[in-house]
Amino acid sequence: DEVHLVLSLTAGARSLSTAAERFHRVGPTSVLLTKLDEAAGPGTVLSAARRAALPISYLTTGQNVPDDIEIPTPEGIARRVLQTTQPSPVGGTEASAAAYVRLNRSTVQAASRRNRFID
Repeated sequence: DEVHLVLSLTAGARSLSTAAERFHRVGPTSVLLTKLDEAAGPGTVLSAARRAALPISYLTTGQNVPDDIEIPTPEGIARRVLQTTQPSPVGGTEASAAAYVRLNRSTVQAASRRNRFID
């Protein structure tokens, strides 16, 4: 059976940690992160996943359910982070972020393994 720990990305780091600790006894198998569209930044996804110490099952990016529910990928998360936090030589487009991810794929894969996005 799947048990999803649902965490809002608008919560602070302490609240995320407290929720993950409090509900650990329930035995969640993954974390569902909501409100990515309202989060302070896309890097909060990585922080929340690290704090929960669980794989991310889904992300929500808006209020149009089910259209705004996404299955996360390491590349997709890296693309979101790079689009908003890294200056791009080509103007910050998705294509330039994807190129950056491809160039740094081993770094992304290592980070993903640590955060359990991929096996």
